[in-house]
Amino acid sequence: MWKKQLKMRINFYPGWINMWKMVLFAVLLPLKLQAAELKGVKFEDKVQVEGKELVLNGLGLRLATFLKIKVYVAGLYLENKSTDENAVIGSGGIKFLRMHFLRDVDKEDLVEGFKKGFEKNKFDTTSLKVELNKFYNFLGDSKEGKEMSFQIANGKLLVTQEDKKLEINNPALSAKFLLLWIGSPPNDELKSGLLGGSF
Repeated sequence: MWKKQLKMRINFYPGWINMWKMVLFAVLLPLKLQAAELKGVKFEDKVQVEGKELVLNGLGLRLATFLKIKVYVAGLYLENKSTDENAVIGSGGIKFLRMHFLRDVDKEDLVEGFKKGFEKNKFDTTSLKVELNKFYNFLGDSKEGKEMSFQIANGKLLVTQEDKKLEINNPALSAKFLLLWIGSPPNDELKSGLLGGSF
């Protein structure tokens, strides 16, 4: 009799174990699908901007110097996913780029980096002098773990650095602004990742 009971118990527990595995899988799978991660930084798969739901297009890693120093992780959100930089720049939809810094970057280095990006991507900095000066004056030091974001919508560029915000109403600037990351970027891994490729 006791052998029969023991056999029933042995057969009973694997069933419960398998059932709990299924429950855990069902609970954890949606959590996994809700966020992407790069270098320990999590990015939601979807965000709401100006009443529109944007999807995560890709994650990129900014590397500096030949030593490939990790500076920040960036995530690009679009209304529709795309691997074509020309299609992204040419689309009139809302775009959002979030940067999470992996190290301290002071104002001087930030400004210099943006200036090089504008030059490399052939921005008409003469006609944009007023707007760019506002942008440079707005920028401050970025500490490790802090964030910066750029929202492009309705011909306007909204820059957020921690609790500060700057709105620039210039369609010529906002339309091309993402070229800094997906046009001629500071490193190829950054562009590749943001466009949905490897990083």
